Amino acid sequence: MALLSILLGAGSIFGGLTLATGIDAHFGSQMADWFRESLGAIVIFPILLVSGLTINAFIGRAKWRLGSNPPVQGGGALLVGVGLIALIVQIGLTMGSAIQISPYALPADWVSFLCISGVYFIQAASEEVFFRGWLQGSLAKRLPSTAAILVTAILFAGLHYVVEPRHPMSAVNLLLAGIVLGLLYQWSKGLAAPIMFHFGWNWSEAMLFGLTPNPGRILAGSFGDFDLVGPVLLGGGDEGLNTNSVSAVILVLTGILMLWLINRKPAARKPVASSKPVPPAPPAVAAPKSVPDKPSETAPVEPPATIFSPGSMPTMPVSPEPPAPVISAPVKAAPPPPLAVVSAGTAGTLAATHPGAVREVNEDRYHVDEAGRLWAVADGMGGHKFGDRASTMIVESLAMVFPAGGLSDR
Repeated sequence: MALLSILLGAGSIFGGLTLATGIDAHFGSQMADWFRESLGAIVIFPILLVSGLTINAFIGRAKWRLGSNPPVQGGGALLVGVGLIALIVQIGLTMGSAIQISPYALPADWVSFLCISGVYFIQAASEEVFFRGWLQGSLAKRLPSTAAILVTAILFAGLHYVVEPRHPMSAVNLLLAGIVLGLLYQWSKGLAAPIMFHFGWNWSEAMLFGLTPNPGRILAGSFGDFDLVGPVLLGGGDEGLNTNSVSAVILVLTGILMLWLINRKPAARKPVASSKPVPPAPPAVAAPKSVPDKPSETAPVEPPATIFSPGSMPTMPVSPEPPAPVISAPVKAAPPPPLAVVSAGTAGTLAATHPGAVREVNEDRYHVDEAGRLWAVADGMGGHKFGDRASTMIVESLAMVFPAGGLSDR
């Protein structure tokens, strides 16, 4: 995998440089100066992007993701990248290793400025898709995450260093930058954060503060114009920030912060008490107690029990006007008072329902028709939808099919 990435990366870069040289030789005189200056990047990085996408489709098969929250993670990483360059410039001004050549001003040619800004974005996106999206994502399937980050960072620095020989401090900064980008990829679980951090760092270095090239600035223009001076280890050479030891310290601190973010344990959430009141327990319904009358000397003697012949059935005493059937109504909070229906004879009925301690809606219904000798209980449906409606339909249907007293003669 590592050898394949070296071959692909070097092939894309050298192939792009060769193609750009040929284009410049034939059409360079017809190009704008700012376009010709960035021709190598314009040709190389789209090739690198296509290489990363193609090889991942056939070999790596790493999952492409922008992150768990791309707008927040990408926007935050962009601000951090720009902020770190601003911090390095401010430290340089304080130490005397950076000087401001001219005050801040708007670019003279917005077309060239926006086009080169787009080139910087394509550069960041192509390198992150190739190194973090494909290489690190594929290595993480075979190696521990720390090893995948280190191997990817070494190859990231190596390809930059081999293509254009640099100062040894430049290799250190490139390695540290690769580690930070790898940690960003692992923390955010996607490409949005490393792409925007990479873009914010490179764009602000060249187009916000004019630090690239050093000395001078690109032909497309920049908002500010700063140069790094002094020793090479403070950026006072042709490579600018790439050899700046302050950049190395900033990258190390950023990497430590990323490690802390990755390894920190989320705070345990305290259980939140429910604001819903607990419904009261169903009241106990006591059975009616029959109090015998005080015996008297003239009390009638009960007749002996009558034995009915097979096939015959006694009928219960019925009032001239039988009571109407009682159908329970839906209850949401407090239970209804117990319903007592007592016939004119010796039998009685008690009926009551309650929603219970779990649900808010009472799904139970009952039907009482003593005159017609019909009693029914429709239980709920165990929490399924519209259980109360189903119970109500049952008891209402029974009331329609068997009106009051309708079974007394059967």
